[in-house]
This record gives sequence, C-alpha cells and structure tokens, in this order.
Amino acid sequence: MLDKKPSLCWKDIFLLLGFMVFCLTPILASCSKKSAKITAFTNVNLVPMTGEKIIENQTVLIEGTKIVAIGGSDALRIPEGAQVIDGNGAYLMPGLADMHMHTRQDWEDQDVWPVHPLNLYLANGVTTIRDFAPQGSPLTYALEWRDEIHAGTRSGPTIYASGKLLYASPLGDPEGIVRQNYDLGFDFLKLYSYLSKKDFHHAMQTAKELGMYTAGHIPYAVGLDGVLTEGMDEVAHVEELLFEFIDFDRSNGNCSNQKLSWNVRKTYILKKATWKASSVVKRNIKSSVGA
Repeated sequence: MLDKKPSLCWKDIFLLLGFMVFCLTPILASCSKKSAKITAFTNVNLVPMTGEKIIENQTVLIEGTKIVAIGGSDALRIPEGAQVIDGNGAYLMPGLADMHMHTRQDWEDQDVWPVHPLNLYLANGVTTIRDFAPQGSPLTYALEWRDEIHAGTRSGPTIYASGKLLYASPLGDPEGIVRQNYDLGFDFLKLYSYLSKKDFHHAMQTAKELGMYTAGHIPYAVGLDGVLTEGMDEVAHVEELLFEFIDFDRSNGNCSNQKLSWNVRKTYILKKATWKASSVVKRNIKSSVGA
C-alpha cells in the first residue's frame, strides 16, 4: 500500500516555484493597472519557513501582490472569477532573495547564455535580487530590466540595483556621482574600499540628503568607526570587520600593506579555527596566501 503522506521533494518545490512565478509575472503587473485580481494556488503543501514543518493540502489566495488568505483546500472558499492554479500536491514556499549579486549585460547573449540567468533565478525559486554594481555599459541596462520585469514584459525576479560604483579616490565630484545615480533611478548606492575620508564623507552626506540607501565595503582610510559615524546603512561583507583587528597605516593609498596584513590574518584565522568557514572559502583563502 502506498504511503500518501507528502514528503519534501526539492524537484517538486522548484518546479512549482518556477511555474508560480512565471504565471504571476504578467498577472501581478496587470493587477497594478486594474482592480486587483484573485489568484488561488490549490492543493499545495506549504513550506512556511517559520519552523521545521510542512502544512499539507493548503490553498493560498493572492490579491494583487498580497497573500490575503491561507487555509485547507477543503475548507477555504475560492472567490468567483479567481484564476486557479492547481499545485497537484507539489510544494509551495516563500520566494528566496539573493541579497548580493552582480548582473551582467552579456546575459542577453544567447550564444553565451542559452537560458537567461534571470529565468534561472526564477526556476530556482529566487524572486528578488540585489545587484551590487551591474556589469556592462551603460549601467542603466539594469534599470531597464528592473522596469520591464515590474511591467510584466520580461520574466525575472524583482531587481534592486545600485548604479555607478564609488570605487577609489580621488573621485573628483563625489556629490555629483551620487546625484547622478539618484537621478537615473538606481535603488541604492555602493561604496568601496579605496575611498578617502573626504570623498566618503561627501558621498554619504549627499546620499543622506537624497534619502538614498547606502551599502558597501568599509573603506580602509575610514574604518568601522568612521562608517558608523557617517551612518552607512549596511556593511556588505562580514569579513570587512576583520580589518578592525589589524594594525595598519590607514593613509596608505595603494593598500598593499593592508592586503598583506589581510592575508596574514586569514591564515591565522584558519589555523586557530576561530572562523567557521565553508570548505570552499577555506580553499580560496589558502590559495590566496599560498598556504
């Protein structure tokens, strides 16, 4: 006798997620222009990600872009006129978010990318991405993709994009670069490791005036205290904090000494087992320092 109790099958999860997002992309876009439409996902096993549990045989009602009801498929009433998507016993879970990635303009090249990576994100259940510095020219291609996805004319996850990277001093006109990013419509500002205190300060002041979210590295010349004082919203990598344990000359413009100290520090961390890193990270660190 077959055991009919559902079991967690990743293939089923990803298949349903991909199907769900592709179906919802045009639906949600049209809903923003018209009265909100109801979509019902029936006969699904929910993976709520609030604990180690699965809620079996559920129906999920979505109005516009919001989940408005969840209940047993035998009990929850589906409004008349709703679009019904039968999950047929597959699994439904919240969309995943890749919070730090980089898009590439050459993703449009089908000879290089037979399947567009934006579609690969959807197929793997990723419905939101944050683009920490688009790779291409002009950088506004990322805004075009973002807006096309929002309008329902392109399939893909919701994109939050930074613009021109504030990479290294002297910037010349840090205020102007920040304002240009803002005027073009980028969602947030990324600041990098090689900024001077002066450039970092002026960039942060302008971003605050414009109400623009700021994220990135801890500039060597600024340090963690300076970043906190200036009010940067987010440090993009936890390893940036390790520089606070290294004594080095922060006025060194080319940062060669800092990089040497960084590699020494990474080796020490590995040997002392004070950093819980994956095997991939450990291999990369050992390779970078010749260990």
